[in-house]
Amino acid sequence: MFCPPEDRLKTFTDTFRVLKPGGTLVATYWVQLDFMDLVRTTMTAALGAPPPLPDINPLSLKEPGLVEGLVEKEGFVGARYSDSTYPFELIGDDGLVFDLGTLTVRDKLKAMQAGGKGDAVDAGRAAFWGEVDRRGLRVDSGVRVNGNTFRMLVATKPM
Repeated sequence: MFCPPEDRLKTFTDTFRVLKPGGTLVATYWVQLDFMDLVRTTMTAALGAPPPLPDINPLSLKEPGLVEGLVEKEGFVGARYSDSTYPFELIGDDGLVFDLGTLTVRDKLKAMQAGGKGDAVDAGRAAFWGEVDRRGLRVDSGVRVNGNTFRMLVATKPM
C-alpha cells in the first residue's frame, strides 16, 4: 500500500530501480475515503473552520492521472488498474466507536482542549454523532461508512 509516500516520484523511481527486469509492481492506494470526510466534518465543528490536511493523508495519490503518469514516467509497462469498494465498520459502544472514528485526529482534539480551545473533544463528539445520524450511518453494532475505494495497480519493469 502506497500510503502516503512523502515523495511520490521517488517512491516510483526507487521501486523501478530495485525491481529486476521483468519484475512486477503490485501496489494499492486510496482513491476515495468517505470515512475521512466524516473525520473532516468532525474537525471542522471542533475548530470552527475547515482543518488543514492531515499529517498523514491517505488520499495523496487520488488525483486523476497522477499515478498513471508516474508509472509511465518511470518506464513501467502493461499497467492495469482495478478498484475495490467496501465499507468500514466501527463496532462497539458509542465511546469506542467515537474513539475509533476519530483515531486519526484524537491527538489534535486533545491538544486543542489542553490549549484552551474549550471542550474540543466534546465538540468533536457531538459533531461526529450528528454527522453519523445525518448520513444514516448507524447500524445495530455501531457505524458503517460506505464509499471507501482503493485502486490496485499491477505493472511490469521491462526486460
